[in-house]
Amino acid sequence: DPDLEELFENTCLSELCLANEFIRELQDASLDGRHSGLDTEALNRLRNPPTAPFTLENQPDLRLAFDLFLASLKASVDVYNTARASILRRHPEDTLPSYDQMKKILAEITGVGSIVHPMCKNSCVAFTGPLTDLDHCPKCGEPKHCPISGKYQQEFHTMPIGPILQALWRDPQSARRFEYRRSITREIIDKLRSNSGKISTYEDFFHGSDYLENVRNGNITFDDMVLMFSIDGAQLYAHKASDCWIYIWVIMDFSPEVRYKKDCVIPGGFIPGPKKPKILDSFVFPGLYHLAALQKEGLTIWNAAIDRTFKSRLFLALNTADGPAMASLSGLVGHHGKFGCRLYCPTPGRHK
Repeated sequence: DPDLEELFENTCLSELCLANEFIRELQDASLDGRHSGLDTEALNRLRNPPTAPFTLENQPDLRLAFDLFLASLKASVDVYNTARASILRRHPEDTLPSYDQMKKILAEITGVGSIVHPMCKNSCVAFTGPLTDLDHCPKCGEPKHCPISGKYQQEFHTMPIGPILQALWRDPQSARRFEYRRSITREIIDKLRSNSGKISTYEDFFHGSDYLENVRNGNITFDDMVLMFSIDGAQLYAHKASDCWIYIWVIMDFSPEVRYKKDCVIPGGFIPGPKKPKILDSFVFPGLYHLAALQKEGLTIWNAAIDRTFKSRLFLALNTADGPAMASLSGLVGHHGKFGCRLYCPTPGRHK
């Protein structure tokens, strides 16, 4: 984009220059890139997902291991290991996976896994993107590694969205939920054609002109998926620094009655604190890099409901946050500034 390149060249402020560097990294995103964070096995599963529903039928040993694992979730690892050892002592012919093997099996079935990155111990920045090779925090100067142990002083987790979406399509019941967007879009288009281009009732995001225009232009097809990004922070304790931030993905293809329920909201990443992030871009970068790579390459999906394999591209339709979080996300002045409106209206703010 020539206009974007000109903007990059004319940027002088250090904060904006860093934001531009993150944008450039996202433009070059690739599943094989250095910032992908996925190992060879995970990449192979992502590009070649299973084409059969997962079932525990005819797998009594694995079913027993699942029951044991889920029953001991709130206990220590030793509880699972001790129970497993007792069962194997009585039935040595059984094949029960170890605790670590069970975690790996669950990650493959559910698609839920995490990519771990180092961060400043004071929550200033994450060492990702253009900050990957730094050894000290550019804000407070704290070292990335502990001087004594050599380990990262603090880490945060990112949960890539691609494998989770593949797992949802692998189940016939959840695969049918994705049909909502396709059916409602066809219904809206038919109403527009029969009613001189007018919509009598606006009930959902898909009735909006921005979405319909992208469908008309071919930017969103019926094989694609539409996502919403949302981020917020919370203070865990009233009288101590305990900020914790989380961002989520909402699958807009699901109906409004389903998409906002806890079981259908996908955690995207966790920022443990203890303080508020100073460069939020560095923390959301791994998740956005994964998304950008999938937008380029496409995500291979197997639809368990109709036994069909296809390529899907993820369309990020909405970025949402409350006022303080949106200021960090967008880089604008925030609701305390003189012109705090997120829509750039000229109405100035005022003191209380």
